[in-house]
Amino acid sequence: MLEILITKNTYSFIIDNNYPLTVLELNEIKIIKQDSEYIMCFELNDSNVNYIYDLVSWIYKNNPTENNRWYINGKETSLSDEKTIKQVLRDFEGRYKYPLYNYVLSSIIKENSVNNIQQAKNLVKYPFSGILSFDENDILRLTGKFNIKDIPKHIKIEHSDVYVYNRYIHNDFVISKGNVCFRNCIIEGNLLIGGAAKVQFSQCIIIGKVTCYGSSYVYLSNVNVKEFMLYNSNLSELYFEFSKIYRFIFHSCKIEKFIIYSNRINEPYIANIDLPESILKIDMSQFDYKNINVRNIRKIKNDSHIKIKNIDTFFLTFLSEKTIASVTTKDITLDMLDIFLTYGNLKKEHQIYSDMKYKKALYSNTKWRRVFVYLTGAFYIPSRWIVYLIISTVLFTALYIGIPTMKFTNSTTQIPENLDFWTALYYSVCQIISSNPTKFTPIGISQICTTIQSMLNTVFVANLFASLVKKYMNNTID
Repeated sequence: MLEILITKNTYSFIIDNNYPLTVLELNEIKIIKQDSEYIMCFELNDSNVNYIYDLVSWIYKNNPTENNRWYINGKETSLSDEKTIKQVLRDFEGRYKYPLYNYVLSSIIKENSVNNIQQAKNLVKYPFSGILSFDENDILRLTGKFNIKDIPKHIKIEHSDVYVYNRYIHNDFVISKGNVCFRNCIIEGNLLIGGAAKVQFSQCIIIGKVTCYGSSYVYLSNVNVKEFMLYNSNLSELYFEFSKIYRFIFHSCKIEKFIIYSNRINEPYIANIDLPESILKIDMSQFDYKNINVRNIRKIKNDSHIKIKNIDTFFLTFLSEKTIASVTTKDITLDMLDIFLTYGNLKKEHQIYSDMKYKKALYSNTKWRRVFVYLTGAFYIPSRWIVYLIISTVLFTALYIGIPTMKFTNSTTQIPENLDFWTALYYSVCQIISSNPTKFTPIGISQICTTIQSMLNTVFVANLFASLVKKYMNNTID
């Protein structure tokens, strides 16, 4: 049973507000009057720990000068005492029900108007800010070592899972084996992680260097880190998202699944990587391509000093909160087409497939290229070439009968004549296969028109068959 002593003024404030009353009622928290004060009594469990932490935080922030305090094992401590708060929450550390789990670092920085790294470090001085200091209680929880007066600069942890949430850490870590998870942490020291099955960083600012080897799963989400080195690992999955890595050293690894998007990597060093054949194309806008050169690679190999122009901006701004550029309707359409063409079950759906391929080609081009795609149907619309054959036949039929000088020699009489409509139509249709079964032979200008029509029809017929092949016999949908 845990108890909190509250003053009369605090009690009145609670009674006058709906939020604390609702929390008290839903979580069976009793308030007992004792002399001039009141005692809040409750048992902590998975279902109420978040509500009670929020209630205690609410009481302190709204009544910071009142003499409200914890009463645990006969000892009184201030409501904002960090060691007591850690003691109360110790059994929930590293679990989903941990109250600080949802205190996201990027939001904490924004809510507290943090403008530089020093202010971020000072968050530990403000009660219920969402960031606690890393102290001997954390060492005890992680290592089981008692009677630690001074926290060592280099903390060694072996064969144990390491879960650290919402801490400011100025120490170095050497972690061997086990799973590793840092969430909502500001880490000033260096981390050396070896042989860890899972390595996860989420919503972290890492001013030092992270070195990781012998891992099978590495996950970074919304992490701003000065230097991250990953090597000698057989990875089932490597997942980076919305992270800023100034210097990324990645070599001698085999990867089964590789997902990397919406990151910013200033100094990449990638070598001897065995990637899966099915990997999706990597968005190169995530890398500073100007630093992909021999000079920069030599600098990284020599472990030269990292110079970040604006340290505060680099570490305190998170990519996930970056304003999303407006997306045009054309971009949205192209994205949908890509998704359906890549993941849609289009087997035997030849019409849908050819229509989407045509639209993708059409919307991906501009000006004269778009005109060309429209006229050709991107060679996915056979009917377009049939239309051109019909137009060619009608047009040249009109020319053969409409121009008085368009003469044809009658093979029977050997006299130049003009064609009548039906003969001209028949002659024009036969030019589709470059044949002339009539008794009329073109002469003069009619020879030129016949040659042009024959050439155009050859192009139209060839493209018709090409379109039929691409639409109905493409390997993509077989």
